Amino acid sequence: MTHARVFKWMTVVVYCLWAAPALTHAGQVVTPELRQWAQQAVEQEKSLNVRTKADAMAVLYFNNRSGDAALNPLQKGLTVMLISDLVRLQIMPLIERAELQALVEEIGLGQSGLVEPDSAPRIGRLLGAKYIVGGAFNAARDNRLNIQSHLLDVEPESVVTLPDAEGRLQDLLDLEKRLLEHIVASMKLDLTENQKAVLKKPLSNSFDALMAFFMGIDAGDRGRYEEASRYYDTALKNDPQFAMAKEALTELKVLKLIGTASTKGRLLRKTRQQTSFSTTLGPALPLARVPSPSGVPTNDDWRIDGPTQKVAK
Repeated sequence: MTHARVFKWMTVVVYCLWAAPALTHAGQVVTPELRQWAQQAVEQEKSLNVRTKADAMAVLYFNNRSGDAALNPLQKGLTVMLISDLVRLQIMPLIERAELQALVEEIGLGQSGLVEPDSAPRIGRLLGAKYIVGGAFNAARDNRLNIQSHLLDVEPESVVTLPDAEGRLQDLLDLEKRLLEHIVASMKLDLTENQKAVLKKPLSNSFDALMAFFMGIDAGDRGRYEEASRYYDTALKNDPQFAMAKEALTELKVLKLIGTASTKGRLLRKTRQQTSFSTTLGPALPLARVPSPSGVPTNDDWRIDGPTQKVAK
């Protein structure tokens, strides 16, 4: 091995070790490995016993029942915000959003990933989650948003309807925090003062940065990685300290999903080859899954000030 190759290998290792805390949980890309896991999970569904983790939770996408397509980014956005906060509390294992996305695509729900309530128990069992959070939102009068949510205990399929969260669309951060408080109260969790302080930290104080970030996630799910990177750039222009937007953009670069046309073409073909949409049940095989990490960096230096810019449609 030449000195140049040794240096290149060492550089990659060092970079991966540096980026690991951000990317192990915050990864937004559905990788071929996740698609393969989802295919195996669905193929073995009938041969698997219900093996939910003791306290593991999955947060489904929120259905947009407002009739306003401009609010579609909130379908995945609310989920991302809740997962991020719940992970930082470090009170239970959380299913990664990309893992959920891989599974819903595998069972034929498409990139939108929307799950109807009667399908939630099945999704929970496939993910190995004991608890499922789901819901929907409507547009109320005077540019207000009304969010309904529920908490499902997968076994024995008991559902608790949580109080609605309603307020101005621009106060999205406050609405999400209210949803989070309802989840914590419903599960009768006693939070420490430090955990309560963690809950007050926003992903970003910029509404426009959040909406751009959410649109980037959906573009990435659809394989439009260059478009996703532009949305992440927009999010960072509105809030340069938006940690998750930085991590998502870094992930696209590390995975080489943005770059030359030839590179993107090879990666997209590889991804399509890994997608199966299982329709048959295979033999029972051991199913290995990487456990979800229990926490992510808190990023105490997030900035929560400054003017915002409008997000380009």
